[in-house]
Amino acid sequence: MDFAAVMSQVNDFVWGPVMLFFLVGTGVFLTIRLKFRPWLNLPYAVKMIMKKMIWKFREILEGGKKDISCQQECIWRSYQEMKRQKKSLLIDMNTCMHWI
Repeated sequence: MDFAAVMSQVNDFVWGPVMLFFLVGTGVFLTIRLKFRPWLNLPYAVKMIMKKMIWKFREILEGGKKDISCQQECIWRSYQEMKRQKKSLLIDMNTCMHWI
C-alpha cells in the first residue's frame, strides 16, 4: 500500500466514529457540568434575538429607510404574515425563496 492509501484509512478512522464519539461526549459532559444552563437559557436567548431583530426591521421599514437586503425583507414580511395569521414564529422557506 502506498502512503495515500494508508493516510486515507487513518483519516476515515479518525474522522468517523471516533471523532463523533468525542464530539458528542464533550457536548454531554459540558451540558451536565454546566447544570443544563445552555438548554435552560435557550428560550430566553431566542426570544431576545427575535425581539431585537423585529425592532430593527420595524425601525428600518417605518423610518422610511429602504436599504435592507432581500433576506431582511423576507424575514420582515414573514413576521408580518405570521402576526396577521397569529401563527407561531416559523419562517416559510418558500416565501423566503420567493423574495430572494
